[in-house]
Amino acid sequence: MLRDARRRTRGIGKARGTLSLFVTLLALPGCRKLEDQGFVLVLDDAYRASVVATSQVGFGAPDGILWHAGRFYFADEGGKAVRVWDGVAGMRTFGDSTAGFSSPEDLVMDADANVFVTDDDTGDVWKVDSAGAPHLLAGKAQGLVSSEAIALSPDGDLLVGDGATHQVMRVTKGGDVSVFLGPEYGITKPESMAFDSTGNLYIADNQDNILYLLDPQHHLHRLIDKRAGFSPETIVASGDTLYITDSKSGRVYRLPPRGPLQTLATFGGTIRNVQGITPDDRGDLFITVQSDLKRRIGFVVRLARAG
Repeated sequence: MLRDARRRTRGIGKARGTLSLFVTLLALPGCRKLEDQGFVLVLDDAYRASVVATSQVGFGAPDGILWHAGRFYFADEGGKAVRVWDGVAGMRTFGDSTAGFSSPEDLVMDADANVFVTDDDTGDVWKVDSAGAPHLLAGKAQGLVSSEAIALSPDGDLLVGDGATHQVMRVTKGGDVSVFLGPEYGITKPESMAFDSTGNLYIADNQDNILYLLDPQHHLHRLIDKRAGFSPETIVASGDTLYITDSKSGRVYRLPPRGPLQTLATFGGTIRNVQGITPDDRGDLFITVQSDLKRRIGFVVRLARAG
């Protein structure tokens, strides 16, 4: 496992070869001028960009996104809610501010189709059971202050990044909370986390602009450390390949097992603020965009594989 981590580290750098450039201008609702429209510069000719959902379907400005069995689950930060949507059944809300949600950030699903959600305003970690009922699992009473990243560990517990205490916490399905990575590890703002198929844990720190790898032996590596223009927002693993959004630069990256870091697409205009990312079974990527958090305007953009 450690050898794989080192191969990744050596591979970080400029992508080899020349990539084709495809520009997609996306006409978005409410955009009257060309400069207000959204556009995507696709730097990999295996993908094409399109909008698959807007706030008109019933979400506000979503952050975390999860695809499962033909449905999209949203941590709808702008709408202060957790929702599920598909193009046939429409939108369903599992819980909103009346249930206690304030700023849903990230979400993950276990093998029993329970969805676990973080909330950075309240510090809460929620469980939405397979029937769609929300239950508060842990929060400030257990020492969580600003819950952001969440990942399901191989042993079945949850790992939760706390941006206020600069720690990663372990949360059991019973709601017990303990320290997994304390502040001595130096992770300032664990915004997103993901495991790959070999048990490596990746942690995005989008305040210090570092992508970390924690190997199964609990050794922490800095895969990408203060690279110019790089600030990881959300990471997701598909096999051993990572996909990363960068809300500051508006970019979507791919990091293969042995590198190098590759830019798949750059988002601009009203869809620059990319947030969550999830793949489907086909390998298409779905990215949430917060165009205006306060006004609850958001989008889901697909980077679809050609063919």
